[in-house]
Amino acid sequence: MPPQPISLLVLGLCLGQEILTQDGPLPAPSITAELGSMTSGGRAVTIMCQAQGSIERFRLEKCSAGRCSAIIDYTTTSFSENEARFYLTLTNAGQYSCMYQNSSMWSSRSEILELAVTGGDVTQTVQSPTSALPSDLSPGTGEPPSASQSKSEPKTASRPQDYTVENLIRMGLAGLVLAALGILLLQTQCGQRRTQEAARP
Repeated sequence: MPPQPISLLVLGLCLGQEILTQDGPLPAPSITAELGSMTSGGRAVTIMCQAQGSIERFRLEKCSAGRCSAIIDYTTTSFSENEARFYLTLTNAGQYSCMYQNSSMWSSRSEILELAVTGGDVTQTVQSPTSALPSDLSPGTGEPPSASQSKSEPKTASRPQDYTVENLIRMGLAGLVLAALGILLLQTQCGQRRTQEAARP
């Protein structure tokens, strides 16, 4: 039994909407820290990066001198895994941020988490993304600097991607899908009328 015209139209609208909504960077993850016990290397710290959805990889970055550099990558074992834990010591005090990858898309950076040791006490503060340090990566595009990349190597900022062309292409594809379904709908209606006319005595 061929699909009904109304079913085709609904399918086309859903496909068109999906094409139009596949745009923009993934939402930023959250970043927090937990203090652990004393070790030979100093007080242990666990930095946690959490996000929602299917995630392939988390990345922890250390930020200083106006740039964030990748220091640890964590590849998830399943798409349902939405948290990564990075184990450090307070000898690594400083500013940290994290992000995650889903397919070829990278999320926006998290807020900046600052770990500091003052007078034997450990403090952690979080800066909002608007006051965060500049990024080496445009959210949602490109490949972040490798975690094994030397921090002394010069890095060039990725050029912000212009989504205008992509949006026009997506809108064009959605329009073509809807036009094709409209033609199918008209053909089906015309066929039904001819069948009814032929059936009349």
